[in-house]
Amino acid sequence: MQKIFISGALGADAASKEVGENIAINFNVAVNEKRGDKEVTSWYGCTLWRHKDKASIAQYLKKGTGVIIEGTPEVEVWLGKEKNEPQGQIKITVRDLDFMSGNAKKAEPPIENN
Repeated sequence: MQKIFISGALGADAASKEVGENIAINFNVAVNEKRGDKEVTSWYGCTLWRHKDKASIAQYLKKGTGVIIEGTPEVEVWLGKEKNEPQGQIKITVRDLDFMSGNAKKAEPPIENN
């Protein structure tokens, strides 16, 4: 099994979608890193699956919120609309999520996706 760990900030508020007895909470995380004298931003699409009864976490996943994510990565590839060139994004199925300490006022206890 592959694992990925990232820490970054949400680019927009999370969106929730009911799927049977569960809720898929989707959000994008921006990860900034320095490469020489440049700062590069990588975007990751994340999905956190929760039972309907435990979906309240979505209210804390707002634009700018710092998170630490552990999950299973998958690469999604598609052809661009304008130039028909391959494009892609790493999608993460979130297994564990924690809030960065700078978000203490928004945070609730760490979550395990069971």
